[in-house]
Amino acid sequence: MGIWHAYDFYYPNPSLTSTSPPLTFHWLESASGRVWRQLGDTNGSNAFFLTNDLNAVIHECTNGLWKLYLNRGDPSEQLYQFAMSITDVTPEVFGDVTILFPVNQSTEVTATPTFTWTGPDNLPSIFVSASYGDGGGNSYSVDLPGSTTQWTLPGPLTPGPNTLFVQYLSNNFSGITLSTPTNALGVALSDWVGAGDVYSYKFSNFIVGSDTGGDSELADAVDQPTGIWTTGGDAAWFRQTDETYDGTDAAQSGDIDHGEVSWIETTVEGPGVLSFWWNVSSDDSDSYDYLEFTVNGDSETEISGDWGWDYYEINLPAGTHTLRWTYNKDDDFTAGADAAWLDEVQFLPEIELHMSLNIERTSNPLNPGFLAFPSFNFIQPAPLTSHEIVSPNNTFSAYQGSDGEEYITSSVQSTLAELITALEAGDWTIYINRGHPSERQYTFHVTVDALELSDLPEANITSPTEGQTGVAPDHVFTWTGPTNYDVLYLYSYLPGTNTPSGGYTNLASDVMISAMPNPLAPGTNALYLNYTRNDFSGVSLSDPEDASFQPLTDWQAQVNLASGQTRRFVVGAAEPPATPVQILNPWHTGTNFSFSLITQAGRTHTVQSRTNLSTAPWVNVTNFIGNGDTMQLFLPNSDTPEAYYRVSTQ
Repeated sequence: MGIWHAYDFYYPNPSLTSTSPPLTFHWLESASGRVWRQLGDTNGSNAFFLTNDLNAVIHECTNGLWKLYLNRGDPSEQLYQFAMSITDVTPEVFGDVTILFPVNQSTEVTATPTFTWTGPDNLPSIFVSASYGDGGGNSYSVDLPGSTTQWTLPGPLTPGPNTLFVQYLSNNFSGITLSTPTNALGVALSDWVGAGDVYSYKFSNFIVGSDTGGDSELADAVDQPTGIWTTGGDAAWFRQTDETYDGTDAAQSGDIDHGEVSWIETTVEGPGVLSFWWNVSSDDSDSYDYLEFTVNGDSETEISGDWGWDYYEINLPAGTHTLRWTYNKDDDFTAGADAAWLDEVQFLPEIELHMSLNIERTSNPLNPGFLAFPSFNFIQPAPLTSHEIVSPNNTFSAYQGSDGEEYITSSVQSTLAELITALEAGDWTIYINRGHPSERQYTFHVTVDALELSDLPEANITSPTEGQTGVAPDHVFTWTGPTNYDVLYLYSYLPGTNTPSGGYTNLASDVMISAMPNPLAPGTNALYLNYTRNDFSGVSLSDPEDASFQPLTDWQAQVNLASGQTRRFVVGAAEPPATPVQILNPWHTGTNFSFSLITQAGRTHTVQSRTNLSTAPWVNVTNFIGNGDTMQLFLPNSDTPEAYYRVSTQ
């Protein structure tokens, strides 16, 4: 069992090996089932329990018995269980790895650099590797003592994008122990070896630059710094800032005479979509001067005359493709600026998307109803602008930005029937790089075949009651809820900062009473109770297609059901009552209505709307817990000609 640390997050990553191949496959999973490893079929795993809270990882590993299935699905299947203990595993054990050279996103690095770094002084071993970006170039690796802080490559790196990986590790770490697995009869598993490992690592991505054949100025000019760009002919292309598409810079053809050429070139690895902006100002008489684009030496298209900036896009199949833009002059006339330009070259590899649609019944006293949350489980490529999943009428959405920002939104529906109507209202849209010239759109449908209210039993926290004061730090919580769901999760926290107060716990779905692992902090607290049922078959998602009926390269989707409730209470004396908030800076932006408010720490703010001020009922739009900061809200416009909003604070 390994616990890994990188940047600001931790995660558990179990491993599983066997001296003989399984008949079907072996399966290892934590008590909650959130972390697992398979051996013998796909050898896959779920190691994506990422969190910046090391205690949450430790809790996931130690809260309950791990399960080990041998030859799962075969008549000879056996189930064993074991416990994991983790002590003296703190952030100080992992330390932090810092790569000093080359720093991330460095360019023009030599082909035989000496790498330098610093890291924790208590982990005894280091593994270091350096390799070309797509795996097709030179690759080197070495195991070093934990006191080492530099490494000189034994040979040259391949020009272009490369990655340095520095990993500190300690095998058989004494603070992680695993008991011997036993079956239901108490018989121990023979030939068992269980050990815990600790890892801390960091990556650095860099470019082996112009001294090995690439031109970094050209790469910057066409906004493709990870590519290797070369230029030639009778005059070289160059970077300039006078004629651009993006307002920053662009590459321009060299100054050539009649009968001469100037070209710029790079290579990409397909399959994927290539896009670029190009421009030419030239003679377009009988034999004419022109800018030509070729792939692997074959002409794709050309432009000539006073063309202006134009967008071009092409699908490239699997394999290596040499891309060249050539400005050609004939033997006669000259016209216009007698030059060509290239800007914003982008190559998007094939698109892979794994998503979940989580349908939840919330029994919160302040805003009960039904919600749906789409979420990205995996998306490739990374966003240049943003990737988004948007339901019909913008009722539910997921967002992943190029700056690392991620969020999901959902409008509470009063009844299950209203939720189903919203889910099936029309096309769901997947935006890949929304707003960018290379934007791709795919649509799919959600079909509800069999979803009844009985599939979403209500969850209800019976102790403490909503707003109860004087709750003890060691309070024993009680609740009711579905007993046939897969996972039951409790989380107690301080609403203003979402800081854990008491911690987390995963329980069997038939449990209805529990204290938290740690004492509750004084002041306003919240308890979140959530039941989850995975892979619900009564709701299905169609395969997404673009306008040309082309599917995604790889698409996986699953639907999960959840039933939850949040209860707010005070550990100790009651707090002062809430005060009204002021709505600030209301305005329209695109398809949204926006306004700001100064939130109140620990207080629940519920946004409500109505279509007129006299007879229409107020409808809950969304709610959230304030933290004392100013928050800006973006609310989807409705089809009605007018809408009024207010904020209720409790």
